[in-house]
Amino acid sequence: MIGRSWVWVALASLFFLSAAAIVDRAEEARFAEAERLAVFEAASGKRALLEAHLNARLHIISGLTALVHGQPDLRPDQFSTYAAGLVSGISGVRAVQLASGAVISHVWPLAGNSQSVGHDLLADPERRDATQRTISGRRLVLAGPFPLRQGGEGLVARQPIFLTKGGQESFWGLAIVVLDLQQLLFNAGLNDPGSIRIALRGKDGRGGEGEPFFGDPKLFRADAVLMDVTFPHGTWQLAAEPEGGWSVARPGRWRFVAIAILIAGLVAVAGIHLARNLERRRQAEEAMERNLAASNTVARILSLSLLPQPLEQVLEQALQEILGLSWLRLEQRGSIFLTNRSQGHLVLAAQHSLPDEVCLSCRSIPIGHCLCGRAAAEATTVFAAHIDARHAKLSPNLSDHGHYCVPICGGEGVLGVLNTYIAPGQDRQDDRERFLAVAADTLAGIIERCRVQRAFGESEQRTRALMNASADASFLIDRDGTILACNAALADAYGSRPEELVDHTYFSLLPEAQALYLQRQFSIAFDFAQPVHLFDEREGRTFEVRVYPISNETGTVVQAAVFSRDITEQKNAARAIETAAAELARSNEDLQQFAYATSHDLRQPLRMVSSYLALIERKLGSELGEDTKTYLGYAVNGAKRMDRLIVDLLDYSRVGRSGEAMAEVPLQEVVAEALENLGPAIADVGAEVEIDGPLPVVVGGRLELLRLFQNLIGNAVKYRSEARKSQVAIKASRDADGWLISVRDNGMGIPAEAHSRVFGVFQRLAGSEGHDGTGIGQAICKKIVEHHGGRIWVESEPDFGANFLFTLPVAYPRP
Repeated sequence: MIGRSWVWVALASLFFLSAAAIVDRAEEARFAEAERLAVFEAASGKRALLEAHLNARLHIISGLTALVHGQPDLRPDQFSTYAAGLVSGISGVRAVQLASGAVISHVWPLAGNSQSVGHDLLADPERRDATQRTISGRRLVLAGPFPLRQGGEGLVARQPIFLTKGGQESFWGLAIVVLDLQQLLFNAGLNDPGSIRIALRGKDGRGGEGEPFFGDPKLFRADAVLMDVTFPHGTWQLAAEPEGGWSVARPGRWRFVAIAILIAGLVAVAGIHLARNLERRRQAEEAMERNLAASNTVARILSLSLLPQPLEQVLEQALQEILGLSWLRLEQRGSIFLTNRSQGHLVLAAQHSLPDEVCLSCRSIPIGHCLCGRAAAEATTVFAAHIDARHAKLSPNLSDHGHYCVPICGGEGVLGVLNTYIAPGQDRQDDRERFLAVAADTLAGIIERCRVQRAFGESEQRTRALMNASADASFLIDRDGTILACNAALADAYGSRPEELVDHTYFSLLPEAQALYLQRQFSIAFDFAQPVHLFDEREGRTFEVRVYPISNETGTVVQAAVFSRDITEQKNAARAIETAAAELARSNEDLQQFAYATSHDLRQPLRMVSSYLALIERKLGSELGEDTKTYLGYAVNGAKRMDRLIVDLLDYSRVGRSGEAMAEVPLQEVVAEALENLGPAIADVGAEVEIDGPLPVVVGGRLELLRLFQNLIGNAVKYRSEARKSQVAIKASRDADGWLISVRDNGMGIPAEAHSRVFGVFQRLAGSEGHDGTGIGQAICKKIVEHHGGRIWVESEPDFGANFLFTLPVAYPRP
């Protein structure tokens, strides 16, 4: 029995020792696994940050590629504006470049990077291989890290750009982004990794085969935690281990062995503890796999935006990537809406596997309406486990379902909504919602960049259309005279096309002497920041040239806008007008001298005729018969009428040439003076002249206006009706042309067919035979009114009087 007892004791001891050994080994393994898992989780977080920051900066390449596809002839200043917008808010970008034909032609920022302009990458031994590999591979290549010319270490991402023109594809050049390695590592937290040590290798994206470039290369040992850092078309390998190295043995191991027998009964508890550790490990591995799948999905979405395709197509492909992520357990249907702020609606931009009736019903959703509209209005995720009362838009054929409606938020507010479907009855899950929020943020960046690119392209098109709409030659130059942009008018003048003149020197298109002259004139705009107006005469043509300086943010003039108009025809026409005006003035002067001379020379013989006829009548006296006296009377009256006719003709020619200055004239005073001059004639016939209301102040010549009213009032009294007392009414009113003046009488009247002849020279109408007159008075009135910028006409019927109306300009009050 005793022996057997010892055997059982030995067996029991052996059992417990074996159990202790098994537990010890298990604990050792658990401790090592836990330590390794902790390092793995910490390294995974650093790797995820590094991938996110690196891929976000590589995404700039997509903007540069899209820019070149839309505008191959991009100017440096336009590139600087666009590049600054792309890089806004992103740190660690040392330079953004375009290399046309592999020669660097566009650089932002220029400060500190100007020495790289003109650098031929294919001729550089240090850059040749990477550049050739990029072009032949026709894909993005991340080279480096290596020392930068500007100092420090950096990474260079190069994307070849191929353009298709006329069905032929050709290599345009490279889009390049230079990144600061230390800034990138700092942003990813690798400079302070905490409880672990980290090293990186994979120079030039060669993964585990590449050279180490960060941390202690000795970390790349068999016992290190290794994982890949992925980016488009390349990887780096990350190695990690605890800060103090891997533990040799777990703490308290020997004590555990010493009391192994005492805790043998706790084997079951240890087994449970081990099972729990294994479960945590499984969960950590699943989380790692989910994070990796999520990172790859975001990277693929970002890579989609690198392609030159419409925004709607990018959103549709991105939606498929999101729905295809298996661990999210989303239904394979969904949609993306974009915000139309002007209408206050969400507009369906992309969808996947939605029925036609749903697409039709949801093509436009008011903000605040239904689940997607609420997500946009509240800028927060809206969750639904089932169809509920918030579903304002439903299709009768759509089965029960739930939603995650996630707002897509950007700098301008809510840009749209990402709408996904889930099976009914599912609970709200934080990890699923967090990833959908990250995906929405990624979509927001893509949407904003696409809109910036689209707006930039539309702005360029409008600018080009405005330039070409002008018949003037318009172009933009820098200080050296290099043409940065021009319109079709300039290109046509030199038998070329606008794109062919860009980057040529404007002065090289001109004769040498003219080029030197214009260079001196244009330099005034650049040196003094003042517009320049000059006339360019060459080859028988005259051009009016205006130069407007354009300053940068520091006030330095860096460009100038030039507008050139061919005014040869206008100048020739102006010369012809000046010559004609001088000839007309000379002719009028000659005519006036002729009128004066003629009036004097004609009136002198008439006075002699009248005098000698009077002498004959006095000398012969009673010897003259009645018929002879009558004939002598006719002759005297004819001479007198001829004299009056000459005087009236002279007055007619003087209208508008008296030299009297235009001034403000009160018509009330002018009419009073005219009535005073006509007083005897008015009194002789007993006429009544009434001024109906106050008369205005007008702009004119006082003497001519006095003559005008004397003629009109005098004619009204002269051509009165014998059947009634003569009455004349003068009235003024405002109309669209100024002041309308009316001189109305109740006299003989004028037949309608004679109205057009009233204001003609030498026109005496029927019924005026018994009245003195030369037929020039109304012509003088017409000429006076027209000299004042007005018009005159008559309204009359026989035996119903006449109403003479005319307009005069308004005298506005002085300020």
